[in-house]
Amino acid sequence: MKYNIIIKIVILIIMTTINLLSGLNIMIYTNKNSGVFQKAGKFALDDLKSQNIEGIYGIVYDDYNPNMSIVNEWKRIYPYMKIFYVATRGKTLTMDSKISFYRRMNQSTYTPDTYLNYNDIPKDTSMTDFFFVKTDGGSGANGVNVYKYMDLSTLKIQNSVIQKDIGIPDLYNNKRYKIRVHAILHDKNIYYFKKNWATISGIDYNPLTDNQDLRNMNVIHQTATTLFIIANTIPDYDQIEQNILHALNDVKYYYSLELTNINANEFGILGIDFVVDKDKNVYIIEINHRSNYSHPIAITDKTDIPCIRDLIKLLVTNSIDNTLLQKI
Repeated sequence: MKYNIIIKIVILIIMTTINLLSGLNIMIYTNKNSGVFQKAGKFALDDLKSQNIEGIYGIVYDDYNPNMSIVNEWKRIYPYMKIFYVATRGKTLTMDSKISFYRRMNQSTYTPDTYLNYNDIPKDTSMTDFFFVKTDGGSGANGVNVYKYMDLSTLKIQNSVIQKDIGIPDLYNNKRYKIRVHAILHDKNIYYFKKNWATISGIDYNPLTDNQDLRNMNVIHQTATTLFIIANTIPDYDQIEQNILHALNDVKYYYSLELTNINANEFGILGIDFVVDKDKNVYIIEINHRSNYSHPIAITDKTDIPCIRDLIKLLVTNSIDNTLLQKI
């Protein structure tokens, strides 16, 4: 069978529609990181055509709710198209909310000790223990600050969670790090993607530092000095990964209601952030339900693009064969 691949990109305001034509017809609509989805689609097409997969498929990823006008238009033009679209925000937003995350998973051994009020913190807490105060709607590092316990009583904390530091963290070249894990939701199931990345703080870890450096040392986000690495380069990563898998089982348990609402024609891509302690125990610090795929090229090419490639293959074939996905 001969396959002719035609890539057509039409941009209307912030819309990108990508047509991948061969023995397959795969159409991808996205309003976010179109270059990432385009590359992922081309890789998925190459893999699927080697399996002699045929048919007409449409995939809609929207950073807000799925654009149903696109879905309806495709249905009109291609009556036999099988269409998948990102789950509505209402189905996954509770995963993104820090307060809802606390209420769902505060009993899990894979989340840090977390409180809604200063008075809920045990009184025998060391005055120099660190706490992260996170506003409920904050994204990335926005709305996150770090304080010692001795300073929390002077703050007016509203619409936030107070998350205790994990104790002695695992370090990479004497610096704190966090791991971003992609997890795919589809047809009432959750899948772990095996290629993860980590961000490394630009400042050496020093638990005796004064308050001025607490945030920069402990809140790991993208700055000019942040180092991105592939997570499996971290020493003893096999042990860390096994603990991540255990933690994802807890996510599946505590968010069972959300999972049961994800239908066979829907999907979601979660970005789950983990920190690791000196004993390689892992802790989920937050779940992002609309992840960002704008990272250094070396990271995007090895993690974000393959993840979306394998998502497309899962949707088209209803199988994780020949993917880097693992069903939880």
